[in-house]
Amino acid sequence: MKKICILFFQPKLARRIISNHPNVENHSQRFRLTQQHSFPQYHTMYSHRLSQLKPFVLAAAKQKWDSRITVLHSVLSAKEAHTAILLGTLYKQMTKKPNAFDLIAKGECVIPSTVITTTTTITSLTARFTDTSDSFVLEDETGRINIKGVVDASSSALSGGVVVAVLGQSNSSGEFVVEDILLSGMPSQPAFPLSIPDSKKTFLAIVCGLDFTTGSTQLLGEYLSNHVSSFHFAKLVRVVIGGLSATSTPLFGTALSASGTHQFKRSGSLATSTMIASHTSTASSNKIDIWLYRIVASGVPVDVMSGPNDPCNAMLPQQPIHPSHFPNANKLQEFRCVTNPYEFSIDGVRVLGVSGQTILDQVQLTPRPHTPQQPQQPVQPSTILESRVVLDVMQQHLNARHLAPTCPDTLDVIPFTDSDPFVLLECPHIYFSTNCLIREAASEIFVGREGQRVLLVSVPKFCFSQTAVLIDLASLECHQINFGTLS
Repeated sequence: MKKICILFFQPKLARRIISNHPNVENHSQRFRLTQQHSFPQYHTMYSHRLSQLKPFVLAAAKQKWDSRITVLHSVLSAKEAHTAILLGTLYKQMTKKPNAFDLIAKGECVIPSTVITTTTTITSLTARFTDTSDSFVLEDETGRINIKGVVDASSSALSGGVVVAVLGQSNSSGEFVVEDILLSGMPSQPAFPLSIPDSKKTFLAIVCGLDFTTGSTQLLGEYLSNHVSSFHFAKLVRVVIGGLSATSTPLFGTALSASGTHQFKRSGSLATSTMIASHTSTASSNKIDIWLYRIVASGVPVDVMSGPNDPCNAMLPQQPIHPSHFPNANKLQEFRCVTNPYEFSIDGVRVLGVSGQTILDQVQLTPRPHTPQQPQQPVQPSTILESRVVLDVMQQHLNARHLAPTCPDTLDVIPFTDSDPFVLLECPHIYFSTNCLIREAASEIFVGREGQRVLLVSVPKFCFSQTAVLIDLASLECHQINFGTLS
């Protein structure tokens, strides 16, 4: 990934961005709520996930393993000393996984009136809940069976909730001893648009976690609206903000006093929450609104994805932030608030993004990577994740054809009864995650079994890194732009 540092603003270099916009289509309809949900049980969501993904897992198993091996249609049909293939949903039994009822009983789900510090929030987000006693269970519509063998839950990077095929046989204890395990693999991918001449290249900007009290954020606004840079390219066609709020300090409201009341919002993951004040701060809201308005008015379309600390529903998929928060920006046609996850295309380039909750939650539930020469260390809180860890989780999402496998086990989700909206139907060309607790942006090209090529991009919070990401939609090349201000 190329790095470009923007240290200060020079008005004489400013030039207006070309306003001829490409064809943009929103493919996020399946994440929108079309009816009132009565919050039933989640078993129908698991059932839909299994029924949707089982054919793909079965096809992958038949292609990899001997077609003469028996495929059992129930996990309860496994027989001792008979090699067979089982299909089902992987469930991870974890002794250290926080229990919602236990947290409530201990009072740990009640947010103090004081604002949670950034460091505390990050440390809780990066904590790991794995243990050497963890184990895997395979389940389907008929029952469940304990599995062991090559899949060791205490060291495997696989998370619960993924649909898999396992090859092995049952033992005398009634456990299924696994010899090999397989995910479905990436879905089919639409054809990538034909190559674009350098003179007509277009770029997509991605940023998240903004702090509107710093000069870096203002410089970012100037850059996006006036395109001030020594980095010359044809045009910036869209800006995606993957979650506005930087931390659990509310951008759209102020904390109440100790005697006041507040609303509790569980931010998807296991150990973080956000206080959304009942009285909004007009000055703060206006500052954000004007900042967005100036960018859109300059000719650059802006999509604002809902994020973990924004004023919207906490359950995934998060619905768009209400436009009343942006009275000025909302007057412009090229401004829109969108869901999280968010899927769209620009001139045929398919883009899929999440605001980070699905990534961080899965990281908490998988052990830290280690090598035989460097044994795994005891779990210690860490404020920063390795970018490799984030990219590996994103790869697993694509291979498992599912954006949020830990939903609804440890990640809050709306209980859909007619489908699982997080099942990947098509493979994107670009898959990005924002609000990643990493030092700097990271990217790589991930190639699937059938030749699919996906650009994976992890974007850190702007308030920590002062960086934004630019993606060349023709070559899928990433550029990291730094907006560190001069002291």
